[in-house]
Amino acid sequence: MARPKNPRNAFLSALEEASQPIYLLDSEQTLVYMNNACQRWLGISADSALGLKCQASALPIEPQDQNLIRGLLPIPIGAPTTLGETLCEVFAVQPDNTAAIRLARVVHLSGQDSESPNPNELIESTLVHVLAEAPENPPATLTPARSLADDLRRIVAELAKVQPNLRSLPGIAGRHPLTWRLRKQLEAASESTANVLMKGNEKCLPDQFARSLCNASLPEPLTLPTLIDGRLADEEQLLETLKSISRRLPTDATSRALLLLLRAESLRATVQHLLRDWLVANSSRVRVFSTSSHSLLELAGLQQFDLELAVRLSTIEIEVPTLSARQSDVPAIAAHWLDQFQSSRHAPPITLSREVVEQLLEFRWTGDLEQLRSVLIEAASRLPNGGVLLPEHMPEVIRFGLQAQRIGRPAEQSLNLDSYLEKIERLLLERALQQSGMNKAKAARLLGLTRQRFLRRCEHLQLNFPKEPIDFRIADDLDSDEIDADSSGDQV
Repeated sequence: MARPKNPRNAFLSALEEASQPIYLLDSEQTLVYMNNACQRWLGISADSALGLKCQASALPIEPQDQNLIRGLLPIPIGAPTTLGETLCEVFAVQPDNTAAIRLARVVHLSGQDSESPNPNELIESTLVHVLAEAPENPPATLTPARSLADDLRRIVAELAKVQPNLRSLPGIAGRHPLTWRLRKQLEAASESTANVLMKGNEKCLPDQFARSLCNASLPEPLTLPTLIDGRLADEEQLLETLKSISRRLPTDATSRALLLLLRAESLRATVQHLLRDWLVANSSRVRVFSTSSHSLLELAGLQQFDLELAVRLSTIEIEVPTLSARQSDVPAIAAHWLDQFQSSRHAPPITLSREVVEQLLEFRWTGDLEQLRSVLIEAASRLPNGGVLLPEHMPEVIRFGLQAQRIGRPAEQSLNLDSYLEKIERLLLERALQQSGMNKAKAARLLGLTRQRFLRRCEHLQLNFPKEPIDFRIADDLDSDEIDADSSGDQV
């Protein structure tokens, strides 16, 4: 009689022969099993992948084996069904570092480890079954209900389709029309051979955009880019630099030397003329990437820049939009930057809490991308082991800035000079009367006024005086000064 098959072996054999990828993660997100279809999907062998910890990242990470499995952490897009499974999204990294996102059914398992010294200890694991294709009508119980962190991660993951030299640029994550246009312009410029001008405020980091675009324009440039800073260049320095470039110009007609010109609007007039003449002579063999805080064509229209040089440098003009113009993309840009920053230092990922997202949307980013970068780096330093970024992790500039925005400036009061002077005059008149014991003549002398003028000012300001008692004294007994003052004031 044939010995019956071990159910465990039969189950493992079925998993191995499955046509769709299936893998298993333990409670620490370590890959502990993958079938043959999963190995083909990821392009990595089980011997190389098993035992590696999956680190969620939308950007490439090192080492290469860990980079290939970074998309295996499932992102839930629905609530668990009565059977305990959840519809999620996972992705595999392609050879060109793009991501192929697919739906998967995920089941969370728990059981006992026979090798554990504690027989009552439960072992948590996650079984992931990658579906062949996304169903057109998912079950009603799996209605998408993504969390905020998952939505931001999906936006960041979209950058996997962008050229590798461009996807790490700040400020290109998001769905705002200005962000989408910037991304498309950068991709088009990287595939072109024309000169490119990156226009934007210094706080928008146009220099960083120009450097990355310069590196992305030619996969294998024959010569390294030559850097010229318009704020420092003079005639002698520029002449030596251009001579050096001329000696290294490629002889191949299909190749071009790269020139990186920063702050082009700061070039002196004589330097502009030298550069213009040199570009005219070598336009077919040199490609220039320049930056400027203003449009060079507009400066040329104001007679502040050489027109021909402005036209040559601005063949393709790309403006880096400010954060205030696309405020809705700030959380996505922040999530992208945090993902990139954590990957660069091989640290666990950091996700944004809903409260922090609300702060990022409310804060006025006067320092633009430069300020956002410094804020995120300071906040990430308080989470060395990754986790969720909370409001208490944000720098004081955010907390105090938001308080100041909510309080606002006090309402401006209109100032009326005549009214203000009348208030001061009324105060002085009342004080003089109090010091003189309500004696008008003495009060007038304290203010350096005649009694008649003093009475006119009191009448104009409608000051009320108490009735003075009738004085029955003989005139000789009165103060001669008071008589003189009263008499002088009564004269017409």
